[in-house]
Amino acid sequence: DTNHEEGPETHSSMRWERLCTLYNAVALESYLVIHEGSNKDKAGWTQSMRRLQSAYATLDYLKQLVSTTIQNNNGNGYLTLDLHPSTMEFIEALLKAQGQVCGLHMALHGNTTTTSTSFSMLAKLAIGVSESYKKALTAIQQDSLLRKRFPQYYSTHCKTQTMYFKMLGEYYECQALRVQSKWGHEIGRLQSLVPICKATLSFLQSIPSTQAPSMLKNATYIQTLVLQRLNTIVHENNTIYHEDIVTNNTDVPPVFLIKTVPKLDSTITTPKKALPSLK
Repeated sequence: DTNHEEGPETHSSMRWERLCTLYNAVALESYLVIHEGSNKDKAGWTQSMRRLQSAYATLDYLKQLVSTTIQNNNGNGYLTLDLHPSTMEFIEALLKAQGQVCGLHMALHGNTTTTSTSFSMLAKLAIGVSESYKKALTAIQQDSLLRKRFPQYYSTHCKTQTMYFKMLGEYYECQALRVQSKWGHEIGRLQSLVPICKATLSFLQSIPSTQAPSMLKNATYIQTLVLQRLNTIVHENNTIYHEDIVTNNTDVPPVFLIKTVPKLDSTITTPKKALPSLK
């Protein structure tokens, strides 16, 4: 038996205990990442990413078991909010985003190189963070149960992360173009980044300052760098390089470090048949 907000539930198989055990394993791994704090060296960020990979893989197995449970009950699952498919989509996206953040810190820690390849990889990692948080936000927006039961802070957090890391990824891509001396491409990308910076800062300024104080400071700093660089390179291009400005910039492709796992064998996900009676 178990109790939750909708009242008591009773389950006649051990599948419920299996689901709860896997869910608690996910919760433990993610808790340990938070407990370890954010003041880490490269080895610490690597360990955190491994924990999040483990949690992500475990959640993937959990989703597969929940899916077959619903199917085997003709769509009438016995799911609490924690095991609701949309909730697990939300948690999965968060774990992926947090793993991406760890990977970004790993790439930045002790890295003094300024090659186009290094900036390009940072851009792809940051866009991966943004895309993952965007998926988490979508999971909330598209499910009425989650919108009703989740605190508004969840949506706000996902939106701030989505916007901020999109801005950061685009900034790193501009840096990559600068190192390659592609002045026309850099100007076009910087020009498209200006409204992204303004929209991000506008949203950050509209939410309580306690929710993302460091992010507001960092976003303000990035916007300052973007405007200063744009002013400088436009002047240099007009007087020295005379390159055509490229405005049809392609999207930065995300790179995801957290990987999915193979599907479980049907002998694991299918309910066991009762043993034949002995006579």
